Amino acid sequence: MAAHQRKLLLCLALPAVSGLVARTATTCRPPARTETRRHGIDVNVWDYQYDNQDPAVALPAGCDEQRPRPQEFSITAAQKEELEREGVVVIPGVLDDAWLSHLRDITDWQVEHPHIWASPGVASGLYDYIQRNIWTTNDGFVKFLYHSPVATALAQLGG
Repeated sequence: MAAHQRKLLLCLALPAVSGLVARTATTCRPPARTETRRHGIDVNVWDYQYDNQDPAVALPAGCDEQRPRPQEFSITAAQKEELEREGVVVIPGVLDDAWLSHLRDITDWQVEHPHIWASPGVASGLYDYIQRNIWTTNDGFVKFLYHSPVATALAQLGG
């Protein structure tokens, strides 16, 4: 390549490169995309939350956030036998209306405030919202596990 061709190439490339460097140095964000919604959920990773989330949804009455303790629940011998025999058991009443309402509220909040771990499933187009291990990123689900009768029921079924 001749010297004048190298100069021309450098003159053409320099404005583009300097524009990228200047934009990156000041904002650390790429230019906004025109369409980032897929299946009703924004899949622009810059708009997701990356840290631990707290939906600030109150626990059902009787829960003490300072002293987490799962609510009591009794599993019957018949339920244990069914689990052993069938590999699955339906446990009526393990979650009352207050706990079901709580789960709906924290789930609705999570869908409205997606965590970055949800982006692959949403971007795939296969799911409206999917996030594995949600209890590791959302305090509402952690509190559900610590306070609800689910832990008490599972402990009895496993032991």
